[in-house]
Amino acid sequence: MLAGNSRHFAFWYDVIRWTPENIYGPFNIFVAGTSLLDDVDAESELMSIASGLKKTLGEIHALMEIPKSADAKNLFLRSLHEHGYLSFEDPVIPAQWQEDGGGKIGEFLRTLNDLIEERRANPPFGHEILMGQKLRENGWRFFLYSRGKKEIMLLSGDHGRKVVKLALPKGSLKSAIEAFLDSEEISLRLGE
Repeated sequence: MLAGNSRHFAFWYDVIRWTPENIYGPFNIFVAGTSLLDDVDAESELMSIASGLKKTLGEIHALMEIPKSADAKNLFLRSLHEHGYLSFEDPVIPAQWQEDGGGKIGEFLRTLNDLIEERRANPPFGHEILMGQKLRENGWRFFLYSRGKKEIMLLSGDHGRKVVKLALPKGSLKSAIEAFLDSEEISLRLGE
């Protein structure tokens, strides 16, 4: 099933299995007619995705305006950091410290947590589009902004190393989210 307009932005999904707690099936995102996710999980937790999108829909009313000349990568990294996420530029834990199990790794994690909290902002820059825990665990982040008569989506599947910038007609993301949430299988489970 397709929710949205695949020429701009759409969700593709299918329901293959139901449990009392969840609905499972493949899930992908279409951007400008092309599927975004290379590795489609046949067992995506569609209710987790729906819950994130429902929360996004409730907060999508006032988008931050960005200038036309703004650098997509810098905007994306700022949004990542102000939302409390790490980027590809941030340090990683050296393997020997992980094996150490104590002093060095503990000190490193305290410093890293201090850095995360220092960069966090309220409200954060950019509107995050939540699409389930599994996509976030795999490094995907989606942020939405406004620019004149368009909405600008910045997305990355590698913590900001490569950032994709999409100019969407105003309301196209909201329409895709509403279509996904209004589908019979999802809306029944969400209790709407």
